[in-house]
Amino acid sequence: MYFTALFPYVVLVILLIRGVTLDGHYEGIKFYILEPDLDKLSEAEVWKDAAVQIFFSLSASWGGLIALASYNRFHNDCLRQQNLSFTTFRRSVPPKAKHV
Repeated sequence: MYFTALFPYVVLVILLIRGVTLDGHYEGIKFYILEPDLDKLSEAEVWKDAAVQIFFSLSASWGGLIALASYNRFHNDCLRQQNLSFTTFRRSVPPKAKHV
């Protein structure tokens, strides 16, 4: 259980260290993080590419969603099930502390 939870973070740290040791790493950090071109957000092409990426990423899990959906009854009340899931999740999250 601990391996599954911690291994992705270990890999990310290894990749971060590897990336920082490459030549030209500062130019990449400067280009993407320190000085982003926010004018690109007003271009439709950027938003189209983002939507394509989202749909491409979701398509990888589509087969799993269909497989899980096949266990529902045909006349399943999806709205009630979704509300029940959200309510259960919301009650499991502690409220924010009030700052005085």
